[in-house]
Amino acid sequence: MKIIKKPKLWKYKTGLNAGKLRPKAKEYLSYKLKKYYSDKKFFDLQFKEVAPTIKKRTRSQVCYNSHYRMSLRAIGFKKQTERELENALQEFLNSNDYLKHLPFDSSGYEFEEIDEREDRNLDAKFITIELNTRGQTTYTEY
Repeated sequence: MKIIKKPKLWKYKTGLNAGKLRPKAKEYLSYKLKKYYSDKKFFDLQFKEVAPTIKKRTRSQVCYNSHYRMSLRAIGFKKQTERELENALQEFLNSNDYLKHLPFDSSGYEFEEIDEREDRNLDAKFITIELNTRGQTTYTEY
C-alpha cells in the first residue's frame, strides 16, 4: 500500500459541488479505511485471546476447627458425601489419642469445582486428611 498525504482541502466550498468531498480526500479516506482494517486484522491475529483449556474437577471437604489454632480437614475428589467425609474424620480422630481429647467446636462443608492444577499433589483415589497445627500442615491418605 502506498502512503498518501493528507489533503489540505477536504470539501468544495462553492459551486455545483459545494459540500462534496474532493477526489484527493476520497482517495485519502479510502486509504485510511483500508489501513485501519488491515491493522485491525493484524492486531486481532497477534493478540487473539485463547480460551484456557483447564479441566475442572469437583472437590468436597469437611473442616473441623479448634480454639487451639488447629484445623482438621477431610478432602475428597470422587463426589463423596458430607457423611462419608465426616466418618473418615471421626475414624482419624478415634485412632489418634492426642486429637481425640481436643475440642473441635465448629465445622463446615464445602463442595466446589476447582482447576485441575489446584490440589494436584493430592491423590483423587483416597480421602485425604489434612491436619493444620499452628501453620504446619500434614497430610494423611485414608
